[in-house]
Order: sequence, then C-alpha cells, then structure tokens
Amino acid sequence: GLSCLSGGNLGVPALDLLDGEIPDYYVLELSSFQLERTHNLHLKAGAMLNIGTDHVDHHGTIGSYRRAKWQMLRHCETAVLFAPLLESPEFAESVDTGTTDVVVYGAQQGPGVTYHLAYSEIEAEHTEGTVTQSWLCRDTERLLPTSVLKVVGHHNHLNALAVLALADACGLDFKDVVHGMTSFTGLDHRMQWVGESRGVTWINDSKGTNSDATLAALESVTSEVVLIAGGQGKGDNFERLAEALVASTNVVAVVLMGEDGPVIESALLARGFASEVRQAATMNDAVAFAQGIAESGCTVLLSPACASFDLFDNYQARGDEFVQAWKALA
Repeated sequence: GLSCLSGGNLGVPALDLLDGEIPDYYVLELSSFQLERTHNLHLKAGAMLNIGTDHVDHHGTIGSYRRAKWQMLRHCETAVLFAPLLESPEFAESVDTGTTDVVVYGAQQGPGVTYHLAYSEIEAEHTEGTVTQSWLCRDTERLLPTSVLKVVGHHNHLNALAVLALADACGLDFKDVVHGMTSFTGLDHRMQWVGESRGVTWINDSKGTNSDATLAALESVTSEVVLIAGGQGKGDNFERLAEALVASTNVVAVVLMGEDGPVIESALLARGFASEVRQAATMNDAVAFAQGIAESGCTVLLSPACASFDLFDNYQARGDEFVQAWKALA
C-alpha cells in the first residue's frame, strides 16, 4: 500500500528518481564513490551491511574507502549495523549516538543485538532423524524460519535480518514484510540459479566484484565447487581470498580469466593451493574448462571477486555471457 522508488548504485540513478512524483519512500543502494561526496543525506533509516577491502585503486587507502562508506550514517534517524562493525573506529566518528537510534543485527544473540539467528532441531521430512532449522529473530521472538525464504545462504539470512530492522524502523506492517521477503527470488547476477546439467548446478554471481562478495558466495554453497573468477582486481592483492580457498574443503578447482587472473593464481600458489588452477582467455573457455572438471553433484560458481571492465561492458554483460556459454554446452 506504499509507493516506493528504488535506485542509486543499482538501477536508476538516484537523482533521476526526482523526476517522478514524490513517493512514500525512496530506497537507495549507494556506493563508496557516491558516498564520499555525500555530506547532508538525511535518512529515515540506513543499513551498513559490511565493509571489506575494495576500490583501493580509487580511494587510495583502505581507510579512505571505509570513511566514505560511513558517510551514509551522518544524518540518519535509525542506523542498522552488522554487529562486527561496532568495533570499527569509523563508527564512533560517523554515528551520532545522541540523535541516531542504532539497531544491531548479527549471526547470534548477544549484548545489544536485537535481530539475530537462532537454531532448533526439527523432524526431517523425507528421512528419519532431525535437521537443523534456522530462524530470523527479534530479541527472544522467533519471527520466521529461513526455510521459507527463496534466497539461500547464510549471508542472505543476515541480509534478511537487516531488512526486518529497516522495515521496523519505517513502521511497516509485519505481514506485508513477510510477504515481500518470502516472494523475493533474488536479483539477476547475484547468486542466480542458472540451471543444472549432468548433475552439475550452475550459479551466476557476476555481481560478486570483490573478495568479500565471493567469500560470501562460497559460504552459501555446501557442495563441491568449481570457481570461475578474475577480471580487474581494483588494487586487491587477493591474500584473504587465497587463504580462504586454501582452507576450503569444497573448492575442487579454480578457473581464472581476465587482467588479474594471474595475480589470483600467484596468491593461490604462494599459499600452497593444491587443487587445479586453469587460466581461460574467454568466458566460453572458462565455462568449457569448468564443465570438464565438474562432476555430478558439483556446483560451478561464477563469482569473479573482480570488476568486469577488462573484458566486458559491465557485470551484467559478464553474467549474460556466462549464462549463454552454459546454454550452448548444456
């Protein structure tokens, strides 16, 4: 029953939204590039989901990147923050806790954490025994089982907690929020299920343009994985990505492409990555290599940890070419 316009870094540019009638809410996704020039954005509510290592090529230092992101909360009625961010030095610099209501969400219940996940054992439907069910919770109240969400992965369950906090800050009716959350199937190029062939699942996460996004994508896949990555690394040395891949028990191969594919390979080899690493000149080659490696029950995941502009117009074009290459081989 509310009118909304959405845009910003994703979709319609924020200023173009002003051409239409004024809605009940503007919903904006803003990048560090936009936020570093933003000093008086007054928000009903704003959510900071994470701050990783990104865009050093533009901002110069990690500190400058982080400070740009925190600009979002300088004039914000309700700041929704992922619990680990409270330890960031920029939190105290950027959030006026005297005038801003700070609402915290996290993976588990703890001091000051309002929205969190909880777990319980339930009877398995098709086999004997029990399975673990996770819940979206507000304080001690279990609001919704995560099994009713169509988006998968631990990171998306955390995202759902942030949605609940934002909705509450805006006074939305809970039944409307549940309808929206349970009917949402995800965005193209963000953990998008492409299809299955010969027992292999193919997922398009082309919008995974930095290491943090790729690590979150990997955490959401429980099967063995053939990862397709690479592109323009934006100054990342890929140390954390390499360490995570070396420690992983389910990444069976990495297919790399693009400008910084060799940089990722060097980081992997320096840390003793024992599984197969291949370099591909094109997306068609990368998909063909992945198909040749992946066995039944495996997942081929395109999550590049890099920008796309060395080989593609944008991340959408990269994801579309991945989908087309798979269809040609399926």
